[in-house]
Amino acid sequence: MNWARATPWRELLAQCFDSPERRPFLDRIRSVRIEYERESARLATQRAQGLLLAAWLATRLGWEFRRTERRGENLPHAHYFQSGNREIEVTRALRNLEGGGSGVCFSLKLEGDGACFTFARGPDGKVVQTLAEVPGFAPLAGTVRIEVLDEIEIVNEELKLARRDRVYEEALAMVARMTTA
Repeated sequence: MNWARATPWRELLAQCFDSPERRPFLDRIRSVRIEYERESARLATQRAQGLLLAAWLATRLGWEFRRTERRGENLPHAHYFQSGNREIEVTRALRNLEGGGSGVCFSLKLEGDGACFTFARGPDGKVVQTLAEVPGFAPLAGTVRIEVLDEIEIVNEELKLARRDRVYEEALAMVARMTTA
């Protein structure tokens, strides 16, 4: 179910790189930071979604997993990947978020070669603020409404897909490497 919950995030990330001026930065990402609420009844869900998003990015962009650094229970975990001669650091971090506590505050930040792409969902859980900053272009900010499905709706949607999801399988295999290293 966490894979289905992460679908709007995967769609937002993919759409961000649709334009020709931003697409080249996919191959220049050097760091990814995923933050979620420290105090939340949905902490396990947010951790799982963060792992799945990191694994999805890695498998779709052809990053080779290298190692994981566990820095303590309340400190960020870092996962390191390689793409050619470029090392990519993916950090998953707990954060005290203003208005948080309901388990819906979540943010992603991708950086590389002077570009920065930020996605942040606030305490209402339904709106994501986006910001794309690319050298040579004016910053592009936006507000995107995301559909938040309840558990029954998620199960209904997933049951409509009567086929294997190879992208999910690849991401799950990457999560296994990231968490057992």
